[in-house]
Amino acid sequence: IYTSMLLEAFLQSALPGSLSRPLRTDDFILANYGVWAWTVMEERTHFFLQGRPDEGVTSETALDAVQRTLASVGEAGVPQKSLDRLKRRLVKQAVRNADDRTFGLNRATNMLAFGHSPITHDEHVAAIEAVEKANIDTLLSAIAASPHRISTKLNPLENN
Repeated sequence: IYTSMLLEAFLQSALPGSLSRPLRTDDFILANYGVWAWTVMEERTHFFLQGRPDEGVTSETALDAVQRTLASVGEAGVPQKSLDRLKRRLVKQAVRNADDRTFGLNRATNMLAFGHSPITHDEHVAAIEAVEKANIDTLLSAIAASPHRISTKLNPLENN
């Protein structure tokens, strides 16, 4: 569960190696995007990427760029420095929220919803710190190479 959580956070970030630079900052392919990755019952990871093409970019062009970029990022893996920064950021966030009962309740509810047992704050921090680069790279590579995907465009106002 924590591997998919860190992968999701990485792909949504502007850290080196993520999707942000090639799809938004450098080439203006997507005006915005969101990534969700979650593991259900320790058996299956679901991955969802939703984006809106930037002005002047067709849905087909955006879809092609997303697929090529995801394949490239999957092949390259997560840079160690980016992973280290991300883990520090998530641990700091967890420490800031240590006494926030709503944060703890949300974490427990999400874990139960996906078939996992709730854990304590200290276990949560330890789980973030324990995620290894090799595990994220393996998951990212599997997602990028997966033949099981659905790609579609849902924009009734678009003329292309």
